[in-house]
Amino acid sequence: MRPLLICIFYGITATMMNLSNKVMISLYEFRCTFLMLFAQYFLSVFVIEATRYYGIYKSLPRFHIDQAFETIHVSLAFIGNIVLGLIGMAYTNLPMYVALRKLVTAMIYSIDIFVLRKPVDLWSTLGVIFITAGALIAGCNDLTLSFIGLFFVLLSDVMCALQLQLMNKLKQKNDKLDALSQFYYTAVLSLPIVMVGVYTQEEYVDVALNPLTKTWNFVFWLSASSFVGLLCNFSITLCTTYNSPMATTITGNVKDLCSMFVGLVAFGDVVLSPLFLIGLLCSTTGAMIYSLGKLKSYKDSSV
Repeated sequence: MRPLLICIFYGITATMMNLSNKVMISLYEFRCTFLMLFAQYFLSVFVIEATRYYGIYKSLPRFHIDQAFETIHVSLAFIGNIVLGLIGMAYTNLPMYVALRKLVTAMIYSIDIFVLRKPVDLWSTLGVIFITAGALIAGCNDLTLSFIGLFFVLLSDVMCALQLQLMNKLKQKNDKLDALSQFYYTAVLSLPIVMVGVYTQEEYVDVALNPLTKTWNFVFWLSASSFVGLLCNFSITLCTTYNSPMATTITGNVKDLCSMFVGLVAFGDVVLSPLFLIGLLCSTTGAMIYSLGKLKSYKDSSV
C-alpha cells in the first residue's frame, strides 16, 4: 500500500507544479528559470533547517561534506532536468510539452535493458512502446512546435532519465542517503549554481522591469509555485528511491494526463485534432498495460 501512496503523492504534487509553472509563464510572462529555482531551493533548505532547529523532527539530515560529494552528480542532473524543462515549456504549449516528456519512459527502459542488463518483460516492453508511440503521434499534431522548444524538452528528458537512475543507484550504494537526505543535499548544492544563473542571466533586471511582477497576485503565485516545487522535488526523490525509476515515470504519465486535460481547459493554447487524441489514447493505454503487468508480477511473487 505504501508504494501506491507514494506514487499518488508524486502524481498530485507534480501536476500542481506543472500548472503553477505554466501560470507563471503564461499570465505573468515570468521566464526567470534560475530565480524560480532559487525560491524553491531556498524554501526547501529553510524548512528543513528550521524544523531541525526547533526540534520538530530531530532525525532530519545534517550536512556532511563526504555525503555532499556523493550526491553532487545527482544534483547536477536534477538542475539540468528542471532548467531545461522550464526553458522548453516556455517555447511549447502545455499539452505538447507533456507529450514530449513521455519519452523519458523509453529512455529509462533502454538504460534498464541495455546498460543495467535487466531481463526483458513483455508487459513492460509493450507498455513502453505504446507510451512512446503515443507521444510521437501526439507530437505530429502541433506543427507550430519550435525547434528550440523541441531541443530543450528532449535534453530535459535525457537529464531526467539520468537523474532518476543515479538517485536509485545512490540509495542502493549508501543507505544513509535516503530520499530526505538526497532531497536536502540537492537543494543545498543547487543553491550556489542557481544564484550564479540569476546573476549571469540578469534575471533580477527582468523582474524589476516587468510590471506584472509588482502585484500581490504574482507574489502569491511565486510563493505557491515555490512550495509546490518543494513538495514535488521531494516526492520525485521518494518515489524513485523507495520504488524505482520506472515507477516514477509511469506515475508521471498518469500525472501528465491530468495536466494535459487541465491545460487544454485553462490555457487554450492548443487545437485538438483526431491525431492528438489518438496519441493521447495510445499513451494512456501503454501506461495501463505497464501497470497491469507490474500488478500481475506482484501477485505471482506473493503466491
